[in-house]
Amino acid sequence: MLGSLRVAVAGVTGGLGHAIVSALLDTPEVEVVLLTRSSSSTTDFSHFTSRGAILKSVDYSSIPNLTSALEAVDTVICTIFASQPTINLIRASQAAGVRRFAPSDFSFSATASARIDAHEPKRKVWAELKSDCKLEYTSFRNGIFMDYFVCGAPKPRHEGPFRMFPFVVDVAAGKAVIPGTGEEKVTFTRVRDVGRFVAAAVKFEGRWPEELGMEGETMSYNEVVRDVEDVIGRKIEVVYLGKEEIGKALEEAREARDEIGVLVNQTFELLADGVGSVEPVLNRLAPQVNVSSVKDLLAEYWST
Repeated sequence: MLGSLRVAVAGVTGGLGHAIVSALLDTPEVEVVLLTRSSSSTTDFSHFTSRGAILKSVDYSSIPNLTSALEAVDTVICTIFASQPTINLIRASQAAGVRRFAPSDFSFSATASARIDAHEPKRKVWAELKSDCKLEYTSFRNGIFMDYFVCGAPKPRHEGPFRMFPFVVDVAAGKAVIPGTGEEKVTFTRVRDVGRFVAAAVKFEGRWPEELGMEGETMSYNEVVRDVEDVIGRKIEVVYLGKEEIGKALEEAREARDEIGVLVNQTFELLADGVGSVEPVLNRLAPQVNVSSVKDLLAEYWST
């Protein structure tokens, strides 16, 4: 590859964008452009700019402004969830001559995500990409962020500004509420490893496929519980939710217009149906990326 590959990242203040930028800055022959909203210009990005990142303040409502910011950019990685700013970024990328674009998916497979109402903005973005778009594009998919198991850990501090909350297994409380039988397979990937896989993918010479899945580990929640108990040295309380119980909770959440409740219970439904795993294409294409297992992460944060 001649010269540096310029990669722009949209959405760099959150934990996922932070991990992707960190990994890109560790990648030889990659120049990183940070796209940040004008309103967030007071955020301190010196930990990135001191390593060579270029900071560009943009207006996501202005396609000409975005087009100018994307000059000489080869690849755009987006971690912004909102659909219209992302669609504007897609249109600006085409106008600027960008080659590759990755929207903010970073979740389950397309089939599983289609069952989640809250992912409608993602579906609008995909409709834009598929409608006479000249960009090469892919969807990075990683299952569930493994880092949720860190929530409440006494040590050490998590490596990035990732928003954590206990999901299914609450290690700090010593409890797990598991959808289904607990034997269904689920893919977990550490946020740091997601960044490393994305950094590896931007260096691929061939055309991106429409989906690039990755995994830290694919396992059942019963196996997760066993790993937790091995690391903390005690049993935790486990409750299983059947499909009928989940369906009733989902109906109640809809009636109450509880968007978070709908999201959680729709996710519980697909996990209980056994569609929470991701095909680890990137693990095969980028074997040099060393990933954390669930037990690795638990031992790092919870071992005494």
